[in-house]
Amino acid sequence: MTLAATAPILDTEVFTPFDRITSDIVIAEKEAITDFGDYKNPDVNKRARSYVAKLRKVRASVDKTRKAQNEAAQTYIQDVNIFSRKLEARVTSLITPHETILKSIKDEEDARIAEHENNVQIIIDMGKAPVGVGSAQIQEYLDILKGIDPKTFEEFTPKADAELVIATAALENTLQAALDTEEAAARREQERKDAAEAARVKREKDIADNAAAKAKEEAEAEAAAALDAERKKTEAAEQRAARAEEEKEVVVAAAAAKVEVVPQVSLVVNRGVSPTPPEPVAAPPSPTTVPTKAQRRKLSALIQEMVLDHSAKDFAQLLVNGKLHPAISIDWSEVC
Repeated sequence: MTLAATAPILDTEVFTPFDRITSDIVIAEKEAITDFGDYKNPDVNKRARSYVAKLRKVRASVDKTRKAQNEAAQTYIQDVNIFSRKLEARVTSLITPHETILKSIKDEEDARIAEHENNVQIIIDMGKAPVGVGSAQIQEYLDILKGIDPKTFEEFTPKADAELVIATAALENTLQAALDTEEAAARREQERKDAAEAARVKREKDIADNAAAKAKEEAEAEAAAALDAERKKTEAAEQRAARAEEEKEVVVAAAAAKVEVVPQVSLVVNRGVSPTPPEPVAAPPSPTTVPTKAQRRKLSALIQEMVLDHSAKDFAQLLVNGKLHPAISIDWSEVC
């Protein structure tokens, strides 16, 4: 394929001004004077300065011509750039439809390769479980690795297969170490809990034992106190019963002996009972007959009944006051 040559042709005449200057320079080089002699001599000095001035004009014409040619060259360069961009656009319009498809295919291929490479790197990274990860997390990594099919990595299958073997072996070692660590930690925790539980049980047992011992001591003390109180109560009751029995015997004996109550009254006084003096009453008539045995037995039974119905103090008080029973009274003339 041949492109149409429509670009402007470089004009050789743009270098013509330099041809004239070049000729002047060639002539100047041929006629060059290397030494004027005594430059301090006025005539020599004048000729030397005139020669240098002429050459400076030649040099100045070179710079002037350069600037002019540069301006022309810049215009030419701009024209060339514009024309070349138009040509490039024409060719690009022919390339773009194919290039778009080819680029899309290349992008898909690059993405496919990048995905495989990234997945291989994930396998490598999973084989390097960070320190401190628990056995559950490591087992999860292992399960993921075991679920990966290296054949899905296409041309990267050998690489993926090799990295899976390495990563799996590393994780299995890491898993075992994590399990050992967790087992030791669980054992220590269980020992701590067992020790705490044993201490708690012992503490509660000590408290219960102390409470039981204290309760036992208190119960024994209460029982001893109750026994002592009961003993004292029994002794007091026995003493009261003995005194009452003595008093009853005295009263019964007095009644049986014609109600001779002087000893009984004396006994009551000796026991701390102060009988109230009787109210003045007329002296009872002297008995005209002696009681029979039947009457004595009846009187004795009556007195015993009265003794049972009253305390010793009340019995004595009623007897002294003559209010115990109509058939019972004291002959105060016999009381000394």
